[in-house]
Amino acid sequence: MPIEVNVRIISASHKNLEEMVKRNEFREDLYYRLNVIPLHLPLLKERGDDILLCSQYIIKKLCYKMNKPEKYISKEVEEKFMSYDWPGNVRELENVLEYAINFTDDDEIGLNDLPEYFLKNIEKANKTNEIINVDAIDIESITSLEELTKEYEKNILKKLVDIYGDTIEGKRKVAQKLNISVTTLYRKLNDYQ
Repeated sequence: MPIEVNVRIISASHKNLEEMVKRNEFREDLYYRLNVIPLHLPLLKERGDDILLCSQYIIKKLCYKMNKPEKYISKEVEEKFMSYDWPGNVRELENVLEYAINFTDDDEIGLNDLPEYFLKNIEKANKTNEIINVDAIDIESITSLEELTKEYEKNILKKLVDIYGDTIEGKRKVAQKLNISVTTLYRKLNDYQ
């Protein structure tokens, strides 16, 4: 005698299953069975002020769990949190805050209380943003789009090599970041010397 089963399945994926179905990398029948009520959860970096609300909630939860007095983040930390990409999403935010709560005795969480990797990532992002500063272009000195493009490319390459290091490994990272081959990178660097 068959046993009757009544189940609900909740599944999640970081991949675009619809695209995978089109490329025959995911079974179409399974996709349509699972895709009854799709929910799209935006990345933390796309959620604006929610980052600060999530931070407050996480701090409250962690302080309670660790039996510590409730803390708050400084304005400086708020600015860094809002400008950061959060590749690890909410889990990364939670880890950063847990680290900070454990390593500060103050009520306020400052920049010095944040993990070193996080501060380095922010510094790297700031340097990358400096590269793309269009306001710094001297409009009067432009003679052609080609010249402007070459000058801009030269400055970007120089800045990225400064950030990642003028080593073989550093240049490999620059090439990877720009989605070009290492050979192309070396050729361009030689052209601009």
